[in-house]
Amino acid sequence: MEAMVAGGASGADAGRPPLAALGVQEGPVGWEVIPEPAHDRVTAVFEGYLEAEAGAASAAAFREAFTGTPLEVRWDVTRMTGFDGGSRAAWAEVLWPLRKQIKGLKVIGAKGIVRVGATFLAFLLATPCEFVDSTGSRAA
Repeated sequence: MEAMVAGGASGADAGRPPLAALGVQEGPVGWEVIPEPAHDRVTAVFEGYLEAEAGAASAAAFREAFTGTPLEVRWDVTRMTGFDGGSRAAWAEVLWPLRKQIKGLKVIGAKGIVRVGATFLAFLLATPCEFVDSTGSRAA
């Protein structure tokens, strides 16, 4: 996973303006939380299988993006292959107190068990949720 770091970009992200990632874990399993305050949005990107420890770390980084202003949430799970039940539990625990600060949820690229998990978390939030196949197309 190409990581965005404060003050600059690397690799494929070189054309994007720099954003300060709140948390990044690289490797065969990766995640990144990107606050986008100019768009009132926070994006979480996942790759590979999310173990419980990485789920807890990514959820904690996600929580840091919230400063009291309601935000749109995007989860890009296009390259996610699955998740441990402990990671889902960690996300549920973080999302519950934030639910009134989440204006809407867009889940990008969810398939199979990943889509089931995202649906569960969206249900928990009781907020509008949209599933799309990629960053621009709606899923069936």
